[in-house]
Amino acid sequence: MAIPFSNTHLRVPAGFRNLLEGLAREVLRAQPQDVVGFAAEHFQALLEERERGRADPAEWGARLEDVFYNEPPCRDEEEPAPEELPLGEEELEKRRRAAVKIQAAYRGFRARREAKQLREAVSQESWA
Repeated sequence: MAIPFSNTHLRVPAGFRNLLEGLAREVLRAQPQDVVGFAAEHFQALLEERERGRADPAEWGARLEDVFYNEPPCRDEEEPAPEELPLGEEELEKRRRAAVKIQAAYRGFRARREAKQLREAVSQESWA
């Protein structure tokens, strides 16, 4: 999470998001009058479960986030990769035309940029 207009970047601790989602779910389920007291009781119950040796939601959430963000996506072996799909002649021709248009647009951009630089250089020389 970054703070707008600041060069400081705050990092959310691993598993913290999972804890807050669990708290939000329980608050919505129970609809307590005293949300702060309910949160204190909720976290106390989680702490007691962790001390008894049961699953730690923060650790579980951290592992889940780690797998989600750091593991490569699963893919069925039978499914061919996108580059291995056979393309018909029409599709190949469409892609060739698109590539030509992109290349032409880029070349035009480069030519206009060079022309602008030349105009600026000539105008600076005329002032000198």
